[in-house]
Amino acid sequence: MMETGWTGSIFCPHHFEHTGKVRETVKIKQLLCGVLAAAVLFTGCGAQPGTSGGSSAQGDGTPMQAKGRFVENDITPPGAAGCTPVSLTARPDGGLDYIALRPAETPGQYTYTHFYSADSGKEWTENTMDWQESFGEKRQIEKVTVTPEGEYFVMLTEQTEDGMGAVAYARVAADGTAAPVQPEGLSAQGGLMAADAQVLPGGRLLLTSFGGDFAAVQNGAAGEDAGAQAASSGTQDAAGEMDDAEDADGTEQSGDDMGVFSAEDTATTAVYDMATGKKLYEIPNWMGGLTACNGTTLFVYGYEGGTAAYDLETGHMQTEAASAAGGEDYPSSLAADADGNLYLLSEKGVRRAVPGGTLAETVMEGSMYTFGSPLAAVRGFTALPGNTFALAVQTEEGGRVLHYVFDETVSAVPDKEVRVYALNDSPTVRAAITNFQQENPDVRVNFEVGTSGGASAEDALRTLNTELVAGKGPDVLILDGMPLQSFIDKGVLAELSQVISADGLIPQVVDPMRTDGKLYAVPTRFTVPVLMGKPETLEGLDSLEALAAAVQDGPEALAASGDINDIFKAVPEEQRPLLSFTTLRELFDQLYSVSAPAVVRDGTLNEAALRELFSVMQAVSDRYGLGEKANDGGIAFMVTSNASTGLGMSADVPQGVMEYSYGRANAALFTLKDVLGAYMSDDGQAALTPAPGMEQGVYTPRVLAGITAQSAQQELAAQFIQALLAPGVQNYSLGEGLPVLRSGLEKQVAYVQELYAERGQTIGTDVPRVDWTALLSGLKTPVRDDSTVAEKLYAQAEALCKGEKTMDEAVTGAKTELATYLAEKRA
Repeated sequence: MMETGWTGSIFCPHHFEHTGKVRETVKIKQLLCGVLAAAVLFTGCGAQPGTSGGSSAQGDGTPMQAKGRFVENDITPPGAAGCTPVSLTARPDGGLDYIALRPAETPGQYTYTHFYSADSGKEWTENTMDWQESFGEKRQIEKVTVTPEGEYFVMLTEQTEDGMGAVAYARVAADGTAAPVQPEGLSAQGGLMAADAQVLPGGRLLLTSFGGDFAAVQNGAAGEDAGAQAASSGTQDAAGEMDDAEDADGTEQSGDDMGVFSAEDTATTAVYDMATGKKLYEIPNWMGGLTACNGTTLFVYGYEGGTAAYDLETGHMQTEAASAAGGEDYPSSLAADADGNLYLLSEKGVRRAVPGGTLAETVMEGSMYTFGSPLAAVRGFTALPGNTFALAVQTEEGGRVLHYVFDETVSAVPDKEVRVYALNDSPTVRAAITNFQQENPDVRVNFEVGTSGGASAEDALRTLNTELVAGKGPDVLILDGMPLQSFIDKGVLAELSQVISADGLIPQVVDPMRTDGKLYAVPTRFTVPVLMGKPETLEGLDSLEALAAAVQDGPEALAASGDINDIFKAVPEEQRPLLSFTTLRELFDQLYSVSAPAVVRDGTLNEAALRELFSVMQAVSDRYGLGEKANDGGIAFMVTSNASTGLGMSADVPQGVMEYSYGRANAALFTLKDVLGAYMSDDGQAALTPAPGMEQGVYTPRVLAGITAQSAQQELAAQFIQALLAPGVQNYSLGEGLPVLRSGLEKQVAYVQELYAERGQTIGTDVPRVDWTALLSGLKTPVRDDSTVAEKLYAQAEALCKGEKTMDEAVTGAKTELATYLAEKRA
């Protein structure tokens, strides 16, 4: 039996989830008084990296089959209700093995269970694996994998005084008889230890192992695609020849669907004989990425795209079986069929790559299936005989096993289409697309992302304007970063009041968006700039000038030691700076979010407000030495709760918030965009107040949706926006902002409070008490985000803080850069 809150293990796949590629994680720690069993990830993790694939929701623009398409069938075992998926694998004869976690009678505890089907899910038998209790209470089962013969390989940990945990391995026969297995070269503790295990045909194991102390390596630019920084998969034959797979700083990188560590010393992936533990051969420079096996060949997907292939028996590279096919969306799962075809699954769909090929064909468009939703986490994906697939997925409705069969009688592409356009990719939009298309199978939502392929926001807007003028624009616009007021003035947008229901939406967020009583764009998420700290610390911080003065009067920023673990070490209160910022960009974004409505008012640059913004930014930057730091993004964290409840929740937490929470700053200035983020403090007396600024009641509407006046699909467009506002999207945290549906916010708040209660922590004592009513009641000034203005202002502010320009030069530069753009908006 296992507890979801236990964090001493080397790896805890059921404790957290993410999709796509992960670069590094730090050693799992119990964050903020252990409020959640959490994974601490660097910026860029946890979310699917990359952008949408151009003008098609298919991801890479490859056309689907002209006739027929795969249909989705639910084959979840009848006895698996309430279970959380762990893995789904196929045997050579097509039999399916489904491992899941079943809730125990004691809250917060689970046991593994095994379902087997010999007929692609028509009938299932369950093995409750009663042998689990034989390992004793001190040992925790971390992973169970099943062999084609119905045996099990088990990895266990035992929490030790140092908190790292000792690792043990066992082979369990079908009758429950357990025998220890000691993989060659691996240790129980302090040496090389396995962190992931995959069973291969022929009684073989693929183990990814690490040695030395687990340590994090500071990540690169914040927001940068993790794939651009991750190392490619190395290649090696039995003789040991290999390519380097190192980052520019020489650190080895790793990534998989469970969470990966960067080790200071040794890291290796090797194939072992499961019966004897003998190491047969190594896979070089690859630590826990994506693999697939078709019985004779082991396929390894590289970080930079393309797949290496190894003979399963000898470990020799099979160059003729490899594929160079990749794509800008990194897959979350990989499968292979008997013919050596590879199937790469991501939110955007399933792509097929043939041996020796360089292109991948889209065979399933993600938005048309359950796995395409950001709310779904795939736990297993496998190809079955007869050109069919199966996968296990955790959804908001619970764990499900799904079977995909090609049906030639179904239209390949629905008859109707709704075009949705955004400058940047959006999990909220993608979640709504999946829900909408499942409710409207005769409608295809074509989601276009303007900045895909590396286009700038300014260029994307120019292209969009050309389409709109030509009468060929999209049906729905996601207006984040676009000149909203200009679009309203020019008649680009249709009025929504008569076609969109605002019932249940938070009025303080929606009503300020009206122009002369008319609603042209409705926010589906929103963020609020806030200050967190002790009430006595926040007292008097009611303006930007007061904030800057308090920063200057307080200590300088703490010196960086180079040890990531220092962020968990408190310092005396008198030595703490008031705030902590990692980069100039972070500082600018926070200050601009509370100043934008005053800096640009009615389409005109306000020089006095601009000077105040630049002056405050310069003062804070000078005190904390931000102008001297490389703009590398520092470290941001993602804290993710256990998603086994079917709800799940995550919070992107800037390093400044973490430093406040761990006693290294006396307050935190940040943008609140997740319910969980409001509780990131171990001080129950901490206050959360609106951040001071040039305007009062500032908030930023996000995923702002409107309908183009020229759309020929007005009704369908309105239905899609309603899907964005529906509980099926609003009840869940997707990292883009707080839900605008009041019941969705209430549900998320209740969920967080239940998490605390389950851990015996009290709101207002162990963690902050957040007055959501008071926080929302003061909202009245929306920041109508314009990415072009923000980027041009930041360029001048950066030059000012780095000493490259004087104040007058920076202000003049901003006026010059924005003159033409603002004039065009007013025209």
